[in-house]
Amino acid sequence: MRALLGPVLVTGAKGTTGHRIVERLRLEGVEHRAASRTSETRFNWLERETWKPALSGMRSVYLVPEGSPGPEAIEAFSKTAAELGVSIIVLISTREADYAGYERYLANEDAMIEGGTGWTILRPSWFNQNFLTQFDRDVRSGLLELPAGEGRDPFVDADDIAEVAFQALTMHGLEDKVYDLSGPDPLSFREATERISALTGLTVRYNPISEGAYADRLSSMGMLDDQALQAALQFRPIAKGNNDYTSEGVRRLLGRPSKDFDTFIRDAVAQRIWPPR
Repeated sequence: MRALLGPVLVTGAKGTTGHRIVERLRLEGVEHRAASRTSETRFNWLERETWKPALSGMRSVYLVPEGSPGPEAIEAFSKTAAELGVSIIVLISTREADYAGYERYLANEDAMIEGGTGWTILRPSWFNQNFLTQFDRDVRSGLLELPAGEGRDPFVDADDIAEVAFQALTMHGLEDKVYDLSGPDPLSFREATERISALTGLTVRYNPISEGAYADRLSSMGMLDDQALQAALQFRPIAKGNNDYTSEGVRRLLGRPSKDFDTFIRDAVAQRIWPPR
């Protein structure tokens, strides 16, 4: 691969992967622009007047479709990027894009490609960091209840995703390709909570529940019913066993294994995110 550095626009710059990419660009001295709804450079899918100022002068873009903007908005953004001279857009999608019921992810990917820039698509499995964000309150309470059955997923670390994205944003040779990214070992949520319990001062139990029960719980916490149902359906590929396989994307692109779940837990303990035993 041949380096072609900056300038790089990072959307979702305060998110799980975005802030890690911004930090890597900063450390490597790559010119970049961090954009989000609350950053100095504002970017909001619903406010198209924010698009051109964010894109102006950029060579590559890390694109996070947060808030589900839909394929029409993504295609319009990609066309705007092409008109302003952007060479490549790196889109974070999902490993589940090929599964029935997840057509919106494929539609987003196709829409981005139709815009006319070069492109790279990253399809990660579920993040290790979900246990620190989406599931953190339940983990700390000692009971994680999800509609995932005993299905398994090879949780991938956000640090690995960010490093792959950095390569795709700053190097020639990764264009017009789709990369599947996963951790090294598929784990069920039961196995994951057992490992958390073994390596931290927490005692965590996993209890599988139905999609309906999970959606009802989210609705009772104030989430709109349609959104709660969509949140519950996200676990279906895991519950059905569709995610129980590993991918070689991280190893192939970075030349090393992806971070394993136990290392992720130990890192969280070392950073005092979770209390040590």
